Amino acid sequence: MPINQFTEKATAVEKLLKEAKTRGVHIGLVLLDRAFFTVDVISALKRLGVRFIIPAVKNEKVKDVIEGHYWFKTGSVQRFTLGVGEGAVSFNLAIYPRPEEALTGKWRSIHERYLSFATNLPKAKVTQLPALIPQEYRRRWGIETGYRVQGTVEAKTTSRNYALRILYHMSSVLIYNIWQYANILLARAAKKPFTRPLIKLGSLAAHFEAFILGGLGPPRR
Repeated sequence: MPINQFTEKATAVEKLLKEAKTRGVHIGLVLLDRAFFTVDVISALKRLGVRFIIPAVKNEKVKDVIEGHYWFKTGSVQRFTLGVGEGAVSFNLAIYPRPEEALTGKWRSIHERYLSFATNLPKAKVTQLPALIPQEYRRRWGIETGYRVQGTVEAKTTSRNYALRILYHMSSVLIYNIWQYANILLARAAKKPFTRPLIKLGSLAAHFEAFILGGLGPPRR
């Protein structure tokens, strides 16, 4: 979905969710990053009746909840209201301590010792989030990592021609998918688990470049 600086986040989220549903996708849980921790987005998600988890931006109100939990042992799941007046929206705010091994350096302050998430999951389900969140978000981060890696083989251009720009992008998607498939085949042939790429994306891209510039080479006899 093409977006720009004028695209409203809530509008984009709603459009993408509706498009997914029309294509038969069953949406069990929506995971968004903290940039979507807004009244409009959360209101849209609740109106659409989808479950969501969003890392909470640690504004003053969220920090107060964290301090209350730290000093006065208030519950790890509390009802929270974002915004004011008629436009305010309520949800469950879940607070969980970071793993002890991660508490080094900048994570020593009270506010940074805890992770905070906004969700409309029922309270009984929210108590299971410490085990659920890392696993689910790891899958989501894989998507973002894929886009970042894919960008290393995307042709660069300053053209404003949308057709050309989308062609370059789709070409990089194709190369990325071929690269993943090639690694799956190599891992299968070597009888190894596919935990990390066996061939670098840059190497595969170089082969594509040689093929495009040089063609198939001399005919086989």
